[in-house]
Amino acid sequence: MNVAGVFELGSDVDVLSFELEAGRTYVVSGGRTTIRILDPHGAQVPLPYEAGTGNQTFTAPSSGTYFAELKSQQPFLTRETAWSFSLREQ
Repeated sequence: MNVAGVFELGSDVDVLSFELEAGRTYVVSGGRTTIRILDPHGAQVPLPYEAGTGNQTFTAPSSGTYFAELKSQQPFLTRETAWSFSLREQ
């Protein structure tokens, strides 16, 4: 999954949803955004960084619909800022 969007304001939060399978490991990366992954129960999933790549990996604790909350890295934007998000199975 590769998605791109735009933050119009620094307070914008864009939310994406996707289906994942329990026990599988996924790689997340993003450009110009901070990423928070929530599991099907609404709990935040820890996202450790892979050294040298900037990617974050996690193993899905359960199957179901997950959500990615994307926020601007800059809380006070002076212009629209494009962001990117990528999710793939490892």
